[in-house]
Amino acid sequence: MDEQPAIKQEEVAWAGRFPMVRGGVATFTLQPLAPFMISVRAEATMSPRGTSPAAVVSAAGGSDWIGVRVGLAGADLVMCRGGTTQVLSRSPGAKAGYVENRRLSFWLSFDPDAQTVKYGKGHHMEESTLLQHTFTCGKTCSLSARREMDALFGPEPKLVALHGAPGPVVVRCAFQAKLGELVGDKSATVEFDRLPLIANLPPLVLDCSRLTLLDLGRRDFMYATNLPPAAQVLYQHLSQPHIDLNWAPDGPDFKLTDAIRHSLRTPGALLHTRLQAKAESVFPGPESGLAKAGSVFRGAPPTQSYLRVSVGVAQGRSPGIPFVLEIWPAGHNSPIHNHGNAYGIVRVLHGDITARIYNKHLDALCDHEPLCQMVLRSGDMTWFDPNWYQTHQLENHTDDFCCTIQGFQYGEEDSIHWPYMQYKGAQERIHHFLPVSDFVFADMRAALVAEYSAHLAAGSDPNPNPAIQPAAATTAAAPSMQPNFNSNPIAARSAESCGARALGVAPAAVNLTACTGDAAQAAVNLTACAGDVPHGALMRQLSPSTPLAVSNDLVMSAAACAGKFFEEFPSEIMYYI
Repeated sequence: MDEQPAIKQEEVAWAGRFPMVRGGVATFTLQPLAPFMISVRAEATMSPRGTSPAAVVSAAGGSDWIGVRVGLAGADLVMCRGGTTQVLSRSPGAKAGYVENRRLSFWLSFDPDAQTVKYGKGHHMEESTLLQHTFTCGKTCSLSARREMDALFGPEPKLVALHGAPGPVVVRCAFQAKLGELVGDKSATVEFDRLPLIANLPPLVLDCSRLTLLDLGRRDFMYATNLPPAAQVLYQHLSQPHIDLNWAPDGPDFKLTDAIRHSLRTPGALLHTRLQAKAESVFPGPESGLAKAGSVFRGAPPTQSYLRVSVGVAQGRSPGIPFVLEIWPAGHNSPIHNHGNAYGIVRVLHGDITARIYNKHLDALCDHEPLCQMVLRSGDMTWFDPNWYQTHQLENHTDDFCCTIQGFQYGEEDSIHWPYMQYKGAQERIHHFLPVSDFVFADMRAALVAEYSAHLAAGSDPNPNPAIQPAAATTAAAPSMQPNFNSNPIAARSAESCGARALGVAPAAVNLTACTGDAAQAAVNLTACAGDVPHGALMRQLSPSTPLAVSNDLVMSAAACAGKFFEEFPSEIMYYI
């Protein structure tokens, strides 16, 4: 790499103090027009009262400091002692430098205890670290040897400064900086992390009740009590033992996971139909009118689709519904996306899934290879916050489906509450999206129970092959309901989405008066779901002496209540499998 151009110390665009006095991480987000430098030095104890940090740095001139010089051709870690500057380490190549006309985040970690300085871009993690230097007199050195570096790493408050970049620089928290990016604010910003980057925080969460001495001595898990406060709240909800797809004390004799598997792989069934419609929307066939030219969905592979199921209602504390069940057919994946700087917990309820972690910058000008990846198995829980594991992609690499439950929450320090997430779409473009769902969990569950009960009542094999045939794009005629990707097809309850066809279920005539046992329960569940009839109201109309037999009163009442659901078959009382 060529020598970096000289940067004058007096060209101070901004200077300030680390929140923790002695060090931490300073992240500058800016669009440089020329080489620049980030430096750290001790604050002079004799500085005149009221003197600004920038004035102190300018006046200090050639005093001892450590910093990183960033150019187009790479970056250098440099140190100045006694007026002499030396290069500590060098990273040639554009990956470490700035990019013309690109707004990027550059961070410097200053660890006074380990006497270590690190530089990187994007999220501050081990994998995004581009330069680092540990001085020979680290923690293992004698006290006298460590004191030789007191001018740089001593107990005095530390100043961090930006040199050579255009000002002004605005101090912002991560959430304010995020909003600035989204609304097109090009001001240079600086954010601080109170702790230096020592090592990655583990992605897997372990409940503290299961901790052992061996666990305390390793870095395999993030202990639940060490999670950020917002993530702790979510963990307390999602870690409970009854957060289980198959937990149903008053439910059917079969597992919900079997019903999901059947619905995913059966043409005409609820989940298969919805997935097929979504695949058609992102990769339409030549006869489809679902995706128009220029659509952000167009060009995505058909396997880049999965089902989002709302659990609960929006409370204003998260982007969208706070809890979302996601159903991943075999071979399907999400786009690379972030979570709008929200905090989150992910728990795997069924199957396995691969999680790939990416750096902060998503666009085509940046390296979009994953920083790391891991396989999450049933029962595993992972987490993310504005810096750690915020940007990821999930992919079901197995031949069975996978279900995850995710929780989202804004941090207490977040005064923005930005509702959008970002993802990398076709042509490497970055898009914003509002998190919306395909179903409401209670409604979907009732419909799946009804669907699978009818399947079993018809004498089908109750133990189907678990292999799933992923829904793929097709040029076949679209279902009668045109999918609306801005609303929930069950919850909307509009005239277009009322009844069994709105659920995407194939019709089959079954006389309700002939139903008993599980089939009777199925009739109640599906009628309630499709016709917007309260489930409890239908159940109360069953004969008290024969609670699992459908009475004629229930049949007639269900027909009247369901309304549009039965309008296609006025002469017979029927329901849809």
